[in-house]
Amino acid sequence: MNGHIASANLLIEIKTGTSAHCVYEAIGQLELYLRLIPVVANSDRALLIPNTRPLRPAMTAALASARVPVFTYSIKETGKKPHISFPSEFIERCRSCRH
Repeated sequence: MNGHIASANLLIEIKTGTSAHCVYEAIGQLELYLRLIPVVANSDRALLIPNTRPLRPAMTAALASARVPVFTYSIKETGKKPHISFPSEFIERCRSCRH
């Protein structure tokens, strides 16, 4: 799943897993969106993954080298609906105005 926050000039790819294939898929999707969708062509990229399992250090380093910040979210089961929380750094990045 992806999202674009125009005021923050941010293209976000959201994944439900942290395995290598999930990250590879996310980066591929981000790259293709930048080339296929004119409105997001100059956007910054970000990856949003669950905090269930940390990325391997080599993957973290590769993403940093590619200038793709990684943010994590948490999911807590609270009855019928899950409660999803985002870190303040991600919220602030989404609120920032960058054109």
